[in-house]
Amino acid sequence: MKNKNYKHRDFLQNNNIETSTLSPLLQKRIKGFEELLDDYEHAVDEDSDKMKSQILQLDMELEEDLYDEYEEWLENNDEIKEDDKEIIYTMSDGFKWLMIPKKKALEIFKDNREVFGINRSEETEGLIENEADLNDYDEFGVEIGKKKTSPKSKEKPLQKTESNKEALKPEPKKDNADEVIIEKLFQKGQKSIGRSALQELGFKGELKHSIHLVGKYELKKALFSYTYYITVK
Repeated sequence: MKNKNYKHRDFLQNNNIETSTLSPLLQKRIKGFEELLDDYEHAVDEDSDKMKSQILQLDMELEEDLYDEYEEWLENNDEIKEDDKEIIYTMSDGFKWLMIPKKKALEIFKDNREVFGINRSEETEGLIENEADLNDYDEFGVEIGKKKTSPKSKEKPLQKTESNKEALKPEPKKDNADEVIIEKLFQKGQKSIGRSALQELGFKGELKHSIHLVGKYELKKALFSYTYYITVK
């Protein structure tokens, strides 16, 4: 049975999904399937029928789990071609990206849809706002699980209401160290940075709101991840 075609394996192959990009739970279950398959190869006759039934049942359950995890992506990405060699990348926080070639990223940008430059080593992403931004990244991706977006439109300025007044308050000054960190990043042309990377640089402010004011700079949190975009107020 080791060389038999199994449903969950076919799903992974047909959708160009690498096992390493799956959730930890699914990876663990697939590893258990492979171990069960190895045990079957050495089972005696009286156990083999029972194990065969277990293998086929687990294969079916794994296929169902994969469909559940990628259902929305499969429904909303019918236009993706197999020959684009795209893979799914999962960040440590569980957020998934469909990694795409630079050529495809340019096509999506020209179609006025959102596409991001991805830095996998830092687990950060930056929205591609013009063609020149494409030269700042080696890898690109689109968000998985989002509905197909309509053409991009400029966001309305955030109004100062009672509900977000606290979020708009400047961060408490810490000898201007946080502002210095942001200023150095901005001067180097870095437009976005992940929360963990920012904290590793020594940033002390609390990053718990969607918008943070740090001196003359504004940090705005991305919608689906802990990446902050840097702008001047």
